[in-house]
Amino acid sequence: MNNFTKRENNISNSEYPQKKDYDKYIYNGNGKYPLLEAIYQNNYKIANLIIEYANDHHIPIDINDKNYCGDYPLLVAIKNGNTKLIRLLMKYADSHKIILNIDEKYMASLPYVNKDIINLLKEYKNTHTNLPYSNIPVIEKVSRKRKRNF
Repeated sequence: MNNFTKRENNISNSEYPQKKDYDKYIYNGNGKYPLLEAIYQNNYKIANLIIEYANDHHIPIDINDKNYCGDYPLLVAIKNGNTKLIRLLMKYADSHKIILNIDEKYMASLPYVNKDIINLLKEYKNTHTNLPYSNIPVIEKVSRKRKRNF
């Protein structure tokens, strides 16, 4: 097992880009991959570096891939309250024509997010109105519920 798949081993900004077999660390096929780990750690710099490397070398990243817990990058970024990472993932998805995954676990986390994230998700929904998001109406429901509670 390598250091990139174990969350308890932090990814160092200085050592990460110097790995010789970098390509194989973009995704290892078992739901553990550096982009998700960087997002777990709230590390925008590493997440951006991974995306830039993948783009430069035409390596696709399945940003909707779930780990064994059912977590995926957007969900973790939302749980962490990191709007910068959410924007990074949205930008990557848009540039690669990827529909961001929105499912029941995602919906369950919505009541706990801040209004900036809800606004970001609404904005994303509004710019992707022709996409088949069956669960997007939940964003409006949560937004209305939050307004009543405040």
